[in-house]
Amino acid sequence: MAKSHFEDVPMSLGDHLEELRRRLKWPLIALGLMFFGAFAVENHIQRIFAQPLVWAIELNPENAKIVGLPTDGAPPKLIVLDVWEAPMVSMKVSFYTAFFLAFPVLVYHLWMFVGVGLLPKERRLAFLFIPAGIMFFYAGTLLGFYVGVPYFYSFMIKWAAHNPLLEFSLQLSSYHQNFVMMTMVFGLISDIPWLIMVLVRVGFVTVRQLITHWKVAIIVNTLIAAVVAPPDAFSMIVMMIPLYGLYFFGVGLSALMMRRHRRLEAEEQAAEQARMAEEERAAHEAHAAHAAQNVASTVVVSDHHPHEASTSGMIDDAPQPIPRSAIVNDLAATDPMPSSDDQPGSGATSVMTGEGASKQDDQEGQVGDDPARDGHDSDGKDDKRV
Repeated sequence: MAKSHFEDVPMSLGDHLEELRRRLKWPLIALGLMFFGAFAVENHIQRIFAQPLVWAIELNPENAKIVGLPTDGAPPKLIVLDVWEAPMVSMKVSFYTAFFLAFPVLVYHLWMFVGVGLLPKERRLAFLFIPAGIMFFYAGTLLGFYVGVPYFYSFMIKWAAHNPLLEFSLQLSSYHQNFVMMTMVFGLISDIPWLIMVLVRVGFVTVRQLITHWKVAIIVNTLIAAVVAPPDAFSMIVMMIPLYGLYFFGVGLSALMMRRHRRLEAEEQAAEQARMAEEERAAHEAHAAHAAQNVASTVVVSDHHPHEASTSGMIDDAPQPIPRSAIVNDLAATDPMPSSDDQPGSGATSVMTGEGASKQDDQEGQVGDDPARDGHDSDGKDDKRV
């Protein structure tokens, strides 16, 4: 059996800090390795960062030409205003790239540290939702890179082209900072459905409450759009539309998730009831088998030892012996003492004929055969003799 990573072992504060240090060591190592790797190719990375601006120019080449941007498909030149700006931008671009790539490693080790203190049910929920949140974030950043940022830049170029006095002269540090911020915003906004699903699943809110209080959701989305969008009404409205769509998309996913959760709970309850019924049936069968085995053993004992079985099993039905006093009283009542006229005189001997002797022997044999009267043979003989 494999050893679990979430063993419930008591730990002191020092042990927890040591475990945290050990867990953070690997994300820092991964971040350092990826930083040096990105720094080695940071020129190519900066060209990738400038690619959304190239796509924006291709969407509006006439307006881009008005504001002084090249329309030949090459990235525009970015100016620097300080001697330290170019190396600092190179380091920032390398760090952003390394953090973007090493983020899953950091989340994994933080999860391994925090998961020990969670219950098994909470651990299963977290293990389900954390990877989903990371995937939503990466999907949002890719959507912002290929769709959101180019169309946003295209709209800004078209806006600037309405003023003939303007000419674009983009600064290196400002462009990269705005690019990273826009892609991060798209990544975080894409986590709105994931966040709604988490809140519904843990029981903080319900789907009915989210649908009922949709006006509150509109106010919250408007505030988010006002913070992340450029300071103009049109850009804020453009940002609000996807926010509303993501909110109701998350509500729909939550409704489907809870419906599936209720179905699974019903199946689990039915399986648990079936298991309990099966255990109860097995217990009854075992009890019946045990009782049958006891009956069979009793029958076997009675077959081998009938006297013991009869005395142990039917002691109440056995005939009771007749008391001696009852026998004496019975004999006295049926055969009274002879009178004085029938008794022989003193010194005379009674002569017993052969027929009388044989009759007396027969009576003695009958009395000897009766087990209940064996103890009264002498008394019977005395009473029968004349």
